[in-house]
Amino acid sequence: MEIKVSEVMQREDNSLYLKEIEVINYEKVEILNTPDNVVKLMTDVFEINKKISEEIFVIALTTDSKPLHFFRLNRGTVNTSLFDTRGLMISLLLANASTFVIVHNHPSGSITPSKPDIDITQKLNKAAELLGLTFADHIIIGAKGTHYSFMEVYRDLDKV
Repeated sequence: MEIKVSEVMQREDNSLYLKEIEVINYEKVEILNTPDNVVKLMTDVFEINKKISEEIFVIALTTDSKPLHFFRLNRGTVNTSLFDTRGLMISLLLANASTFVIVHNHPSGSITPSKPDIDITQKLNKAAELLGLTFADHIIIGAKGTHYSFMEVYRDLDKV
């Protein structure tokens, strides 16, 4: 699998485009259709379970769960991280994604979702629905590689 780490850039005429920052070859997982596959990739490639501050990634996917682009949305503090929902949706639309997964870490090791984690999951689910995108999951990864998947717990992000 080819992992394209990208970011949204702006031209002088204010039009937006995707810039590939890095391309990484990763052969251990072919598709990201399960939380376990996502966690495996995120811990192997980005070592998200070893970060000392919160980091949020969005993975833009095709309808069959093949990755198009990976975006690092933000690096936060030890227990919080913020990002712009509008910017996230722009990234997904520019990537021509039909589906996406949000992944972030909890450096404390606890994988229990915080109130802001729940709130952002609900907000992103509504935004995705309005834009015709599928919000496949929000996964929290702990320091030991354990994880919490909203989809595994709720089976439907409308129930969060």
